[in-house]
Amino acid sequence: MPHRATFTFGAVTLDTKINRVTDRNGAVLCYVVCWEDVSRRHALESALAGTLDKLLSGSTALQGSCAILTTSAAATSEEAGSVARTLEVSNRAVATSGDYERFFRYRGERFHHLMDPRTAAPRRTSVRSVTVLADRCIDAEPCAVSVFGLAQAEAEAFARKQLRGAEVITLS
Repeated sequence: MPHRATFTFGAVTLDTKINRVTDRNGAVLCYVVCWEDVSRRHALESALAGTLDKLLSGSTALQGSCAILTTSAAATSEEAGSVARTLEVSNRAVATSGDYERFFRYRGERFHHLMDPRTAAPRRTSVRSVTVLADRCIDAEPCAVSVFGLAQAEAEAFARKQLRGAEVITLS
């Protein structure tokens, strides 16, 4: 069973997984260490902690800055997770839905968990995330899931028909 450990060196945090390699008799031959630089993720989690505390305490709207991260499948490892757009939010709920975390590849094709109700299969689209701003998070989240994969104009039209004053931002 692999051993996991996290190490921090100044501003850099590494998440490591250590596996032992054994021979047929179970004798340890060597250890293999894999690591991932999770510094950016840790910084974002820390920055979002205050916002999450506010939301969990019963507040349904945000006030301040909100970042939308780059989610493009074509993004380089340096671009992935970088800020694609920053929103100034005041008394608005923000919900994002996308296929950038929950997906797999099968026979070279990318599949995700967001289904197209017309085909009962994952929606085929170049859109990677949709962010919806609304008055309440309970409305913004299902709206973001519903409009995922639609073109910007179509997503806005649907969202505004469902929610007065809704705003939609798509990233491809």
